[in-house]
Amino acid sequence: MNGVVQVCDENVSKRSESNAKIKRSSVFVKSYLDMKEEMEAETRAVEGTITGRVLNWFKREEEDIIAWERKQNDEADKHMKNFERKLENKRAKEIWKTQKKIARAHKKAESKTAAKRAKIEALTRVKSLGDRIRSNGMLPWKCFFF
Repeated sequence: MNGVVQVCDENVSKRSESNAKIKRSSVFVKSYLDMKEEMEAETRAVEGTITGRVLNWFKREEEDIIAWERKQNDEADKHMKNFERKLENKRAKEIWKTQKKIARAHKKAESKTAAKRAKIEALTRVKSLGDRIRSNGMLPWKCFFF
């Protein structure tokens, strides 16, 4: 209903002309209200479809953003796990090196202790020899150091 509906009555008398004017104006008002309602209905329909499209677009964009964020988190987690694995390997290697140093130091300490014990044993042999010499009063015949 693009135009205004006009009611024309050619055979209307003067009295009926005023009635016709009233009828025409009421028809005009009714048709205007009908047009307005139709226009509002169409506008609501268009608004609904456009709003739906925009909301769908926002949902897709939001899903894309969430997917991107999830991907970034997964990559970061993967990087972190890889870094932790490498760090754990380094830690294990350093622990192994440290244990090796401790074992070497322990072995070296044992050899030094054994050397000191050997010297102490030699010293005790010398002391025992001196004690025998003092107790006998004679030098042993194998004593060449005099």
